[in-house]
Formats: sequence, structure tokens, C-alpha cells
Amino acid sequence: MMRHWIRFEGRPYGLDRDKPRVSLNRNKAFLLNLHAFRVLGKPAAVEFLFDPNNQTIGIVATDPKKPHAFPVNVKRDELRVVYAAAFCAHFGIAIEHTVAFKDPPIAKDGIMTLDLKKPSAPPAAPDNFPYRISLLQA
Repeated sequence: MMRHWIRFEGRPYGLDRDKPRVSLNRNKAFLLNLHAFRVLGKPAAVEFLFDPNNQTIGIVATDPKKPHAFPVNVKRDELRVVYAAAFCAHFGIAIEHTVAFKDPPIAKDGIMTLDLKKPSAPPAAPDNFPYRISLLQA
């Protein structure tokens, strides 16, 4: 009998737990693992920045009393969530599937950069996972 094997090109869940990781889901929620949360300084709130020319999102810790602060909520012990539908709607950021940003760089000014041109698929998905990030033009 002829077999038609298809190799699973994904990876096991949790291999990157020792590095910062941020994901963005279709509900416009940013999920930060504990390492990403710590790199940002364990903030109670963050602000979002957007660079349309380079298609990058910046996340930086901020005072929760500021009017543009987004609260950082505990999802689980090892996970924090920031609901950012207003930010995503304002800049026309829409995604079809959850995307991850593995080990995102953080600058000396404390801004963590998420490159929308180079997201990763979810951890168990193959590299050719069909993710799409749309930037709607105003």
C-alpha cells in the first residue's frame, strides 16, 4: 500500500517560554507572556504607538492614570492581556488568525517593537501558516 505522509512542520507548544513573546488575536487583544511583561517593567498599564511607514507597533509602560493608558490585566499567572480594540480600529489593524511576535526587540527608551511585516504563526502551526494582517487605509 502506498503511503502519502505529510510531515508536520509545527513545533510543540511552550518551547519559547523562556523568551519574551507577544501575540495578537482577532479580538484585538495583546497577550504578553511573563518574560515580555517583565522586560516592559511589570507595568500596570501600557501605551501603544504605531509607525505606519514601517508597519510596526510599539508597546511601552506608562502611568495607568494617563488618558491613553491601556490596563494590563492578569489572564493567568504566566500571561497578561491588554485589550486594544480601540487602538487597532483607529489604525485599521485587522487580523484573521492569532499571530505571535517572538522575542520582540526592546529599545533603550523602553519601547517594545512588534513588526507587522514579520509576525510568526502560532507555535504549533507550520511556517507557511496562512496568517494575514491587514492595514486598512483611512
